Amino acid sequence: MALSAASELERGFEDGVWCVELAPLSDPDLLPQAVASALSVREVRGRSLTEALVEYLESRKVLLVLDNCEHVVEACARLADTLLHACPNLRILATSREVLAIAGERSWPVPPLSS
Repeated sequence: MALSAASELERGFEDGVWCVELAPLSDPDLLPQAVASALSVREVRGRSLTEALVEYLESRKVLLVLDNCEHVVEACARLADTLLHACPNLRILATSREVLAIAGERSWPVPPLSS
């Protein structure tokens, strides 16, 4: 569902739409690595990976899809909040059973899908 929405929105983001599948992520501390990997952002000596992501995204118009956040929701909330405050043209679509509870968040409940 998130990928379908992202596909519909793609032309509004000149620097792309990037999806980070979080279901396999077991350690919330690895969230910045997962996002950096999806964006092909490399670690820079003397800077945190989050700082490298900010530097990469701050001048780009990007939609970042964080899919399946519920098991790392606190880490997603922290990273999303940091990136959104520093990167004015970044938009994040997060899928989760829990809200991130950050400023500016809009929540759309989705009923269970039929099988």
